Amino acid sequence: MTLPASTAAKPTARSARVAHLDGIRALAILSVVAFHWFGGRILGLFHGGYIGVDVFLALSGYLITSILVRRSDQTLTGYLRFMRARVRRLYPALLGLTVGVFLITLLGHGKVFDLLRPSLPSYAVTLLQVSWIPVIGDWGSHGQAFIHTWSLAVEWTFYVVWPWLLWRTLGRRRHAWLLVALVAVAVWLACAAVLPWQWFYASPLARSAQLGAGCALALFAAQRGGSRVFAEMPRVAAEAMFVVAFLAVSGWAVLGPLAGASYRWGVFALVPLGTVAMIAGGHRSRVAHWLVRLPAVTAVGVASYSIYLWHVPWMLIFNADLLGISHGAVALGTLLMTALTAAISYWFLERPYFRSR
Repeated sequence: MTLPASTAAKPTARSARVAHLDGIRALAILSVVAFHWFGGRILGLFHGGYIGVDVFLALSGYLITSILVRRSDQTLTGYLRFMRARVRRLYPALLGLTVGVFLITLLGHGKVFDLLRPSLPSYAVTLLQVSWIPVIGDWGSHGQAFIHTWSLAVEWTFYVVWPWLLWRTLGRRRHAWLLVALVAVAVWLACAAVLPWQWFYASPLARSAQLGAGCALALFAAQRGGSRVFAEMPRVAAEAMFVVAFLAVSGWAVLGPLAGASYRWGVFALVPLGTVAMIAGGHRSRVAHWLVRLPAVTAVGVASYSIYLWHVPWMLIFNADLLGISHGAVALGTLLMTALTAAISYWFLERPYFRSR
């Protein structure tokens, strides 16, 4: 993401911004993976790891809005260019997942692959990026390899709708960030009050409130010269924001319960708030900078999209009961194959986009 001219002249601020966002991505993906792989099976821990999705959505709202407010061409042509960039960024890895799962299930034999093998409709809704629909409709077991792509489909709804709302409705209103924040709160409360659970958890309408938290932060920054407004924060305040938010989000991921009333009426809103606090405070936080100096944290953050795509299929394949192997072997196999396929996906399907920009 390109910085405004006033900020781009400061390479240290730019690199710090990029680095600490990768740290937030690492926290999000590790939370989700821990929830899917280990939730409740290790000392009752990681039941709360599902909130990694909430972190990703708030971060996406911030990043996408930051891109959109800097676009000089806010016409239909600019919109189509934005959508083309999103397709080039996200679809190669998604296509890699669908082709990979197809080949794995085509060549594999036994009950494990019978359970994993997606149906034709599951391929369709995944590639059309409307896979939140079967989550709400409960289409059965033959889409489990792609079931986690519902959150990507929620983001695609955001990509389609938000640019026009931003460019045509909000424009350059002085307090646009506050308006977006208030609307996000209203949407959250309304959805929490009236929507059944699956609609509340997986529909783009409810999740737009979490995306809106990141959007509001980006608009706030844009009206104050860009991300430099965060780099100019008092260090103590920035440190406190990042550390408290990081501990709260990671603590819930490890120790929190499964999603229920506490999630609907509190955590659903608090995690995006914690995410925007980490985004803002991380610019000057020594803890944030220390975390992303750890090579493993940066690597996980950079490849978080491909890790997200591939961690579920391998979890389904390495089934201890059906394969008749130990849980230790299952854990090792799942970890190694997820790391391998995610690395291949990142280097050959994601990275070419970044190199071509």
